[in-house]
Amino acid sequence: MKQIIAPTKVYSEFGRFFIRDSTQFYRVALGSLNEIKSDLYLCVDREYLAEEELPSYLTQLAVVEKLTIGLIGSAQKVKRQR
Repeated sequence: MKQIIAPTKVYSEFGRFFIRDSTQFYRVALGSLNEIKSDLYLCVDREYLAEEELPSYLTQLAVVEKLTIGLIGSAQKVKRQR
C-alpha cells in the first residue's frame, strides 16, 4: 500500500491553487518516501526482500525524492514571484 502513498499525495494536490498548500503536501510526500525507505530496510531484515535488491529500490527512491524537492523549490519560487 505504501508504494502508492507518495505519488498519490503529489497527484491529489498538484492542482491546488494555493502554493502554500501545495508545498505542504509535497513535504508530506517526502515524509512518505522516508517511510517507504524505512519499510524497505524492514523488508530486508525480515527477508521479504533480498539485500541485493535494496540498492535498486533506494536509487529509485532517491530519484523521486529529488523530483519532489524540485517541486517544493519550484513552488517556493512561484510564491516569491507573486
